[in-house]
Amino acid sequence: ICVGRKGRDFFRRRKREMLAQYVDVWNKFDFSNAVTVAREIMSAFLTGGLQEVHLIHSRFINMAVQRPKMVQLLPIKPSEAEAEAGASTEYLFEPPMEQFLEYLLPKYINVLVYHGFLENSASEYAARMTAMDNAQANCKEMITTLSLIMNKARQAAITRELMDIVGGAEALKG
Repeated sequence: ICVGRKGRDFFRRRKREMLAQYVDVWNKFDFSNAVTVAREIMSAFLTGGLQEVHLIHSRFINMAVQRPKMVQLLPIKPSEAEAEAGASTEYLFEPPMEQFLEYLLPKYINVLVYHGFLENSASEYAARMTAMDNAQANCKEMITTLSLIMNKARQAAITRELMDIVGGAEALKG
């Protein structure tokens, strides 16, 4: 399942099969888009079409750094702390654990997908802003350089004209 034009083009060039593609998600970006994608993911996983589901997105670190990140969505792995402790503590759940998980897991996947969308969006905006700042700085530098070249050429032309005038005046005197 691919979200975005760049991702779709990437998989098309490599002739990879896509279960679904959401290209215009970023035009109207909100939580409902994440829910739609998450439902598609859960549906494909529950029907047995997928054994593992990974979410790959850009992780926003700061304005200059964005790194790729891969998160396993399904099946959900136990946390590190739970694995270390051996999950020795038993809890009594009301309602029963299965009913609780049926309610909670879709919400959890929705939020993870939305979080990936938000991180990716922040990374894209940061990259665009950085590129625009660099372009603006390059333009200012180019304007300064071209202004200096133009002023030197203008000064050289004025100096040549003055030399011609002085040379003409000397010729008339002499």
